[in-house]
Amino acid sequence: MSQTCAQCGMPIKEGYRFCSNCGASAGDASQSPALHAQVDVSEQVALDEQVVAPPTLYGPQTPMPPPSARNAGPSRAATMRPDPKEGGMYVPYGTEAETHLESVGSPRSRVMPVIVVAAVLLLGLAALTAYLLISPKPNTVVASCDLPVSPTEEDRVKQAVCLSNEEQIKAWRDLDVEVLKGTRTGEVLTENIEYVEDLKKRNLYAVPVLGSLEIREVKITGDTATVRTIETWSVTFHNRQDKSVVETKPPETLAETYHMVKQNGKWLVERLDFGENP
Repeated sequence: MSQTCAQCGMPIKEGYRFCSNCGASAGDASQSPALHAQVDVSEQVALDEQVVAPPTLYGPQTPMPPPSARNAGPSRAATMRPDPKEGGMYVPYGTEAETHLESVGSPRSRVMPVIVVAAVLLLGLAALTAYLLISPKPNTVVASCDLPVSPTEEDRVKQAVCLSNEEQIKAWRDLDVEVLKGTRTGEVLTENIEYVEDLKKRNLYAVPVLGSLEIREVKITGDTATVRTIETWSVTFHNRQDKSVVETKPPETLAETYHMVKQNGKWLVERLDFGENP
């Protein structure tokens, strides 16, 4: 049975609680239209919320979240997802991961200390090489006893020392005493001749090896001179018949002093003193 709205006089459909024209309640004609409209709107919102929620998202046992939670805004992952129009890529890094990545130094910052250390080492090596090249070296006589183009008197004294050693090696090896007379005289000549004769009696010959000869000091006074050297010698004794090795003496370093005289314009070794090993 239909009834008439007491507020506006319009008919109210059966089953409706409010007038569709003015919103007045069918049972209370004293309510104002604004109040009826407010109640009607609240009920309509509740009905809308039930209609909007899709049944596939929330099952019968899963309660639907309240509107305040649904409208709380996008999640963190959603905010970090770039706009597809900008051609970006989603990077799932949190705030802590981003801070850690920013704090890690670049490869260039780690390589720079290695480069600096290598440069310092190269500079040190270059300085050492330069020092060795320009630092004064001991006057070491090489195998050749040749004089320079314009020899000084000191050069001639050094040559006599070098030749005397070469002659001694040849005399002991070949058992030749005549070769000793090239740069020796007096006491040192007599001693070397006696040594060679002793080798002959023992049926031996010797092969001396001069490892090094450093001339440390040369002093010339008129026709006399003294030369101080540091020398390293080793010698091997052989049997004269089968040339087998009888004895080998290891290298020995000696401090020697040559006393020299000049005879007929030629420097000769007159005496040889041996000091303590340096």
